[in-house]
Amino acid sequence: MASRSLASFQALLYLITFHLASGGTETAAALIGIACHIGRRCGLHEDALVNQMSPFIADMRRRAWLYLHYLDLQCCEADGHGSSLTKHEYVWPVNVDETSWEDWLHTQRSPTPRSVETFTGMTLVLMRAKGEELKHSLLNSLATLSTDEAHNRLAHFLEEIDQGFPSQADEGATTHLSPMQQLTTTYIRLQFEQVRLAVDIGQVKYGRKVGDAIKNDIFLRATHILCGITHLERSSDEYGWSWYFQRSPPFHAAAAVLCHLMHRPQHFSDTAKLDAWRETERFFSRHALVLEDGFGEESKAWDVLRTWRQHAMTGAATTFGPEFWPEGIMEGGVEWQAIIHSST
Repeated sequence: MASRSLASFQALLYLITFHLASGGTETAAALIGIACHIGRRCGLHEDALVNQMSPFIADMRRRAWLYLHYLDLQCCEADGHGSSLTKHEYVWPVNVDETSWEDWLHTQRSPTPRSVETFTGMTLVLMRAKGEELKHSLLNSLATLSTDEAHNRLAHFLEEIDQGFPSQADEGATTHLSPMQQLTTTYIRLQFEQVRLAVDIGQVKYGRKVGDAIKNDIFLRATHILCGITHLERSSDEYGWSWYFQRSPPFHAAAAVLCHLMHRPQHFSDTAKLDAWRETERFFSRHALVLEDGFGEESKAWDVLRTWRQHAMTGAATTFGPEFWPEGIMEGGVEWQAIIHSST
């Protein structure tokens, strides 16, 4: 804890990542506070210091500080507290492949490689952080944010995505991509849909968007997001990347689905509700919240979702008989069977 070594700071980031991925949000948040002080003591927030270093070491410092910011935003979403860092405390790393650094890894006077707009090994890291930052910024200002301003900021982010990633609808543009590029393309577009969904939920909350049409649209889009993550997880499993989707739970999408299943199930077809339940159960199973008692109990978001899920399950089991539920929807198994048969 008293070290000023970049390697020690990076080791602390790994520890925070472990706790956050394991559901220990409060522990992760406490460690983030310590990491902020250590990082500032190391001068990671002062980019002026990089003039005294090689470009490569300077960029490694930027990457470490940016990743801490990303972890902090994830804690904010899971536990509902404010960020420990400000937007002005970091400079973005350059978007280049690692091979661009080979000629001057430790040469102080060599120029920094210029960022490119094409896909590199850093693209996912940078776009993921920008998406989290946009979501946090928009949600924190929803009380005073106009619909037009929210639309403009979302449109700007989508334009940035379109510049760096081809549309999945354009098969000719995506078939030549590597598996990692295809994964990143789909993941970033799903992240954008999550941000847009969270903003629309806030607009409904503050009465700027009203009516059953927008509420029904939110439910269907939230189900689509959960379904998209399921497909993405399966397609990435053959490359050993499925673990990535256990780290960033789509809280807003899951909450939107459960809220509508709990309070407005009559607005949706049986097929839509079955799809929603199937994806919701996969969501809980993916994050081990059904089968492992106590997992994630530190997070306020998980506590709310578990409670909503229980209420929605009870209501669904009361409304529909056992014949309504096809085999395979109950990935939690015993819990579903007990609720369904106790209500019939």
